[in-house]
Amino acid sequence: MVFGRAASAVLAVAAMLLTARGLSLVEYGVYSTLLAILALSLTYSGLGLDWVSSRFMPEYRVGAPTAEIRRFIGWFVTVRFASLCLVAVVLLVAMGPLSDAFNIGQWTDAVTLYLLVIVLEGQVRSMRSDIFDPLLLQDHTQGSATLRSLLFLALVAAQMPGGLTLHEVVSSDLAASGASVLVAFIQLGVILRRHLAGQEAKPDWRAPRLREIFSVAGHNYTGQLVASLANANTLLLVGASILGPAAVAGFGFCRNLTEQIRRYLPAQLLISVVRPKIVAAFSIDGRLTGIVERVQLLFKANLIILMPLVILAATCGDQVLSLLSGGKFADAWTVAVGFAVFLVLQSHRIVLSLVANIIGRAHLITVGSLVGIVSLPLAAGLALMGYGDKGLAAALVLGELAYHVVF
Repeated sequence: MVFGRAASAVLAVAAMLLTARGLSLVEYGVYSTLLAILALSLTYSGLGLDWVSSRFMPEYRVGAPTAEIRRFIGWFVTVRFASLCLVAVVLLVAMGPLSDAFNIGQWTDAVTLYLLVIVLEGQVRSMRSDIFDPLLLQDHTQGSATLRSLLFLALVAAQMPGGLTLHEVVSSDLAASGASVLVAFIQLGVILRRHLAGQEAKPDWRAPRLREIFSVAGHNYTGQLVASLANANTLLLVGASILGPAAVAGFGFCRNLTEQIRRYLPAQLLISVVRPKIVAAFSIDGRLTGIVERVQLLFKANLIILMPLVILAATCGDQVLSLLSGGKFADAWTVAVGFAVFLVLQSHRIVLSLVANIIGRAHLITVGSLVGIVSLPLAAGLALMGYGDKGLAAALVLGELAYHVVF
């Protein structure tokens, strides 16, 4: 599993850097805008189902009969696919106004094609994180993710000598996501036939009530929607609308680099394994202190990596960014510092959210997220005042600090 994650990380970072080097400044800004739309689309279509899976999938795996597990997974996959299609249709209908709002009307063909990427990539990511991981089948997750990264890197690299265009990158994304989702469905079929076959219900097992499912999904979805109003993706779209795609290309590069780092931090790598075990342990003994001890270890493990990154970004961030981007984004080093600090705060938010969900206090996530919305008007104001992407980064950090103060 460790080798698979490492390989996937190297491939994903290599593809990101090739894309940043190959695209023109303005087209990389547009591509960053598309990545932000993808991330927000996954949030809006998520319906809080990720936490439904985290909360109940381990219980199904431990105590439910095979037929019930298969029914639950089938329901989950169907609802998730339908919600992704709905979001894609809404975006297609609103394509004209959105393209004008974000100053990407010149690239309508590529943007339209990217709607298919949203559906396919959203589906495969959900299957990895919401089905494979809670069932402790991380090898399946890494197989699909590594294939996706490898294929995308190969396609981008093959087109680099002739000059990379946005349409070529989007087409590569589509091919890689399509192959990945196909493999994921094949893996799911194997899981349903082999790994989940022949299990009988435990005497004390009962299916969760709809009220329980809606409670977990509702609180978390509300919190996610509110949080999405103030996250890096939304602030990037605000910047693209006010400043144009080229002006937020550096912010987009730092955001994309930060996302790659975040995915492979200790807490992020281990939470898919640890979370089901923590939920199962708490359902047995009900000990809050046990939860706190485990999540503190995750946060401290992140700090060991993140604090040196903050120092690195502050002292020689311009040189690092210049090296990574081929000289394009050296002047975005202050944005990189902001994102490094943001990663520290985000790591703490992850463990807070985990504890709140397990002990039945998911409403606290919504309250904290509501306060964090302050970053949205702050980002717009700073952009209009001429602070550019540095203002967006400052607003991002201040919004996250506000979340923690209230939480």
